[in-house]
Amino acid sequence: MDSSEKPLSFGIIGSVSPTTPLTHNPSYLLSLPEVQKLMIQSAQTPKAQAEIKSTLAESDISLEDLLESGLLEQEGDVFKISFILFLKEDLVVIRDVCEELASSLAKRYLAESSEFRNLLAQTSNPHHVLEEVAFILIGCFSLDWDGLQITEELGYWLEPMETELGDRYVAWAEERKPEDARKIYWGSHNDYYTDCVLTTFGDHGGLSRPGFPDLAWRMNNRIYQLDLAPEIEHNLVRSFSPFVSLFTEQVGLIMLALAQNNVQPQALADEIGLDHEHLYALLDLLDDLNYIQIAPTNIRPIIPVLLAKDAEIVEAILTRSGKILVDWLPTHMDMLRERLAGITPLAYGLPFELIFSQIWHYLFGIANRQLVKGGLFADPYHPDRRYPGFIPAVWHPTVLPEETTF
Repeated sequence: MDSSEKPLSFGIIGSVSPTTPLTHNPSYLLSLPEVQKLMIQSAQTPKAQAEIKSTLAESDISLEDLLESGLLEQEGDVFKISFILFLKEDLVVIRDVCEELASSLAKRYLAESSEFRNLLAQTSNPHHVLEEVAFILIGCFSLDWDGLQITEELGYWLEPMETELGDRYVAWAEERKPEDARKIYWGSHNDYYTDCVLTTFGDHGGLSRPGFPDLAWRMNNRIYQLDLAPEIEHNLVRSFSPFVSLFTEQVGLIMLALAQNNVQPQALADEIGLDHEHLYALLDLLDDLNYIQIAPTNIRPIIPVLLAKDAEIVEAILTRSGKILVDWLPTHMDMLRERLAGITPLAYGLPFELIFSQIWHYLFGIANRQLVKGGLFADPYHPDRRYPGFIPAVWHPTVLPEETTF
């Protein structure tokens, strides 16, 4: 499909189960050219039912699908957008406002860079590029995840409601190409297991991420390209996904084991429960992905890996960062509201608190870029990085505090 037929970049904040039917999955719906065309047209002028059916006539998507997924809602005799959609003219305003505010926020962090470096140096992480650990802990864990928690607690945004299918998300789309958001570091991808979590964090600039969980997600998504009957496709995903999840979990457990000591392949195979051939295949893959370095005498991680014993120092880092946000946000929110008052979703009656999550992504994502420039964070686009645009990490679930006081 020619990219010119797809003028929208899109995604969700939250999650959709692999078992949710595609026709109720907003990411799938927004990937379709006819749906993108309809969304832009509806953002410009609400549409009558006949117009919508005409636009969707050549597709398998119905108006009911768009209503069920939350992309449209009915108002009288017409249907209007009911999700976060930024047109080109909105993005000009958003970028200008967020560049200014992000500069102010980044300066607050850089003023405390020495204190953050001292804390980062106390982690047991065997990968000693502290700027990469800072990118994950401050840029992702704090500004992204805790930032959403803090802004919710301060009343600035609404957490997504759970759908009838058990999904929880806010859909967003923007009239831009993916590369237009390059070096805005706002995108975390994660898979959670009992004893490990696998994360990649970086931009959504159109570059694929050869890391985990992204590779696993792409394996699952390949099923949708097999041109199968919907019922077969749905059940194949349900059947195949557990194997992909097990594979991903094994990767995470290997990385944590390698970070704890100079474990040898025989002991590692026994600990993870793999035969030698399977283990060496995984180690070769991790070597190719630049997750590990294999030397004659040892195998060591070369990405950030955080162990359960790092929980106390991680909490100290997140608390320090959170206090900056709690202090900075209230003094800048009025300006943000005032300068964004005329953008499309607000004009259609969406509350500022619903769209704030995506605005916050622009704000902290640009701040992260400025913290890369300021030297506190590693550069995901450094020329020496084999796979640019993101930094991967593996961590134990207990690393994140259940509750952090800011």
